Amino acid sequence: MRKHNTILTAIALIVLSGCAAHSNSIYYWGNYSQTAYEYQKSPSESSRQAHVQSLTAIVENAVAQHKKIPPGICAELGMLQAQNSPELALQYFNEEKNLFPESAPLMDKLINDLHKDARSL
Repeated sequence: MRKHNTILTAIALIVLSGCAAHSNSIYYWGNYSQTAYEYQKSPSESSRQAHVQSLTAIVENAVAQHKKIPPGICAELGMLQAQNSPELALQYFNEEKNLFPESAPLMDKLINDLHKDARSL
């Protein structure tokens, strides 16, 4: 679990680093900064759910507004879904890999870890 928190934090930092100039961005960021901050500041099931809803809305609104999904958003959604819905996590990891091919080594590792966790149950 600690390894997943470290990876989730790393993904969040990567995504946050791209938020600085999001007003003119080709990406749709929604309220990512606020919900990510709240989730990191006060981790709870309610802040987690709020952040998952925010990330899901970012994906949906990016498509609706003809903007790109920001790097790391699908990966973070996958990490947040991994424990409760491995199938959904797998979809998000693969989507991140499709959107950002340079993420393939990390996404492949997360996908392999997900499969290992599923086999150990």
